[in-house]
Amino acid sequence: MHIKLLFLISLISVVKMSSASPLYSNDLLLLNKHFEPVELTNTHGKVIVLPELQGRVMVGAFSLEPQHSLYDQSIGWIHREYLTTKHTNPNQAIGGSTRLWFAPEKGPHAIFFAPEHAQVPENIRVPDAISMDEYEVLAKNNSEVSMRSQAKILSHSNFVFEIEVLRTITLFDETQILQSLEIEALDGIHVVGYQAKTQISNIGADDWSPDTGMLSIWDLSAFAPSDKTTVIMPFKGKLKQPTTYFNDNVPTHFHIANNKLYYRADAKHMNKIGIPIENTLPYLGSYDAVRNLLTIVTFSFNQEDKYYNNSVWFEEGYEPYNGEAINLFNDGPLDDQPPFGPFYELETSSSAKPLKAGASQQHIHRVYHLTGQRKALNKVSLAVLGVNLDTVEAVFK
Repeated sequence: MHIKLLFLISLISVVKMSSASPLYSNDLLLLNKHFEPVELTNTHGKVIVLPELQGRVMVGAFSLEPQHSLYDQSIGWIHREYLTTKHTNPNQAIGGSTRLWFAPEKGPHAIFFAPEHAQVPENIRVPDAISMDEYEVLAKNNSEVSMRSQAKILSHSNFVFEIEVLRTITLFDETQILQSLEIEALDGIHVVGYQAKTQISNIGADDWSPDTGMLSIWDLSAFAPSDKTTVIMPFKGKLKQPTTYFNDNVPTHFHIANNKLYYRADAKHMNKIGIPIENTLPYLGSYDAVRNLLTIVTFSFNQEDKYYNNSVWFEEGYEPYNGEAINLFNDGPLDDQPPFGPFYELETSSSAKPLKAGASQQHIHRVYHLTGQRKALNKVSLAVLGVNLDTVEAVFK
């Protein structure tokens, strides 16, 4: 996520992930120390949700036999050292397999900068609504938890967004996985799938418009990288280069072929890229050949929506609503500073809508992790992402 560039100045310490794979059972113990985790479980997998951290999914895991190589392994990056103490820093990078943010981050109506403050890294101000506010649990069972919060967010243009947030995390059963991925069977593979559905309502007296600024819903999924993790971003139409956000894209880390943008998610080069709206398809994924782990993200998307908040950090030719719905952030060194995780993120965003007082909008972000027989994984990758895993692995060899 590109906001990490800003944290280079505001954060003092950075912790690298241990070479040993973190265990889900240990993460659950860790998070019980200062929070009240909600664990969703079924025969396919489990996830840990923290209402106190804006209803984010922290990590997930497969339901596997102990002899399996991925048994009890956490899927998702979280800042484990920071989480050994109470959460007190709104600007702290915490991570999570899917977490909620809002945009715009940059521009005249940015919510990350106070009025009359220059939009430079040292002035970053992450709103409490996406960093500190605890969400109220409305209902929960083994497969779903629903949460609510209300907040006021001051923008750079001195407009106050008054919102109610309803956020529901759902752990999918087999029928939901098959239907949502549009595949016939799970033969030979294990899958854990979950969804974050977020609705925001304008509960203030003022309507939102392009002139006041408009919030969009932003879901970000942070995962552990490897030297053999490749992100796959299918697109339509012609695309010569991905969008650059705060530094140059380097040819060692991306490759475009056959309407696929491939990215080396090794957390060795801090970078953020995006896909223009006209090229966007509502799905992306990654394959970690080290763990034989295929991850797929799908999301709600309507190409006819007019406004997308722009989070590009370059000032020249900046257009506030010429933004994107799909992004990739690759953590890594920048200007001799070490990485934050390391991790990489698959990000999706809703459009920004001119909500009248009392009106609402929503965004759905779905995550699926798959492992198992190579032939079966290939079948899913071809069906959803349009590429086989042999091709994915060969891109950066």
